[in-house]
Amino acid sequence: MRNAQEIRELANRRIDEANLLIANNYFEGAVYLAGYAVELSLKAKICELLDIPNLFDFGNNNIQSSLIKSYKSHDFEQLILLSGLRSKLQTATSENQELLTNWSILCEWSEEKRYCKCGAETLEATQEFMNAITSPENGIKTWIESN
Repeated sequence: MRNAQEIRELANRRIDEANLLIANNYFEGAVYLAGYAVELSLKAKICELLDIPNLFDFGNNNIQSSLIKSYKSHDFEQLILLSGLRSKLQTATSENQELLTNWSILCEWSEEKRYCKCGAETLEATQEFMNAITSPENGIKTWIESN
């Protein structure tokens, strides 16, 4: 990846892949990938904020990897802070209950979902998670992209 736009494209691709997994009843993988899509969206915002092309390619950034280590987090609370969107999200969620609910649903995700056993997720829970991310009105990924 060379820039924030390519990172956003990868995030969108992960959502497409998650939808394919849902269509084939692979709910655990879908949730895992959808969470990463949000993480990628936040990391694209961080790249823009820091004016660096890519958090994933330290050699081309001419920045010591130790300085960027905290930006490699999978924690949404930390990433929203590092992206510069924390106060905007606090304001938005105080005014919009659905957005707050979606943020809460998203924050239950962690990279540990990759170890989730088969059958641990249901179609309904997976659809709720996907909606929390991609809803055109109040999806978290949607919100990140518009702010």
